[in-house]
Amino acid sequence: MWILSFLLLTWFPAVLHAAGSCARPELTHGFLVPDRQSYPENSVTYACDDGFKSAMESWWGTTTCQNGKWFPEPFCIGSGWFEENDKLTVDCDPGYRLTKAFPQPTCIKGSWTSIPTCEKKKGACDRPPKISNATILHEASQEVFAEGSKLQYECKTGHNTEDGKTQESITCRAGWWMTPLPCPACVMRQGQYTDFKLTKDELLMEGEIRSFNCGYPGYEKRARCINSEIFLTHCKCKT
Repeated sequence: MWILSFLLLTWFPAVLHAAGSCARPELTHGFLVPDRQSYPENSVTYACDDGFKSAMESWWGTTTCQNGKWFPEPFCIGSGWFEENDKLTVDCDPGYRLTKAFPQPTCIKGSWTSIPTCEKKKGACDRPPKISNATILHEASQEVFAEGSKLQYECKTGHNTEDGKTQESITCRAGWWMTPLPCPACVMRQGQYTDFKLTKDELLMEGEIRSFNCGYPGYEKRARCINSEIFLTHCKCKT
């Protein structure tokens, strides 16, 4: 029974670590409490080595795991790096801004008077939605994108946008990604078919059915897109 208990105690924490949302942050001149390889979304305490202080809360500090990132970033500084009444200039990541009327952090008696807090800007966008039959190129890892950000996407092999391109871009505007041109699953080319006439290229999404006049009044052919292939019916009476 003792051996079984020991195995459970050693195995169970590993399971919890694997489910963590944030990887262990790098912390020079300090250590985390508790020290793990990964952490769930929560606040974590860290301590600084002798001669160093947390830039936020003296020798001890706290940081919080949110959406796979640490806020604020934990770090320890030598006590001689800043003098009394020194102020910090804080810049937020793209898409974020300092909380309204946030006071500038000032070094007072060995501690900072405030902890910087960044909030999502109005007009910024979350991660872009999936685009059917396309891949976003060089997709950034951040969760928030500043207004005006552009991302390129490329249609998968065999697919084009409606205007015949293989690559296009989407732009963040007023908190939303502008609707991208679709990369349809099937393309019916003008002049490709001999038993009926297309006046233009036809783009069909997966599972879509479209009808075409096959040369006789009241008769039609139907095209259906299945697994990126076009399947046509015979010319038959419209129902």
